[in-house]
Amino acid sequence: MGSFLQLVGDKWGKSSTRGWCVIPRDDPLVLYIYAAPQVTTGPQGDPRVFQLQQSGQLYTFKADTEELCGRWAKAMERAASGWSPGDPEDGDLSD
Repeated sequence: MGSFLQLVGDKWGKSSTRGWCVIPRDDPLVLYIYAAPQVTTGPQGDPRVFQLQQSGQLYTFKADTEELCGRWAKAMERAASGWSPGDPEDGDLSD
C-alpha cells in the first residue's frame, strides 16, 4: 500500500509536510515515509524563479517567462501531490 499522507500533528501540536508512505507487500511490518517535494517561489524576487525542495536538496529554477514559471511550478506541485491526469477541473498544462 502506498499514498501521500499528511501528519496532522505531534504531541506539541505541530504539523509537518506531506509524505509518501509505503507498506511493502513483501514486508508488511515495515513503513517507509518519504518527504514530499515542496515547491515555492524563489527568494531572488524574480517572478520567473521557483524552487523545489526534496530530500534535503534545494533546486532553484528560472523560466523564460512568468507564465512558463507558473505552469512549471503548478506541474511540479501536482506531481508532488500525486495528482493524476484526467481531472477536467485542473486544466491542461501542456503547450
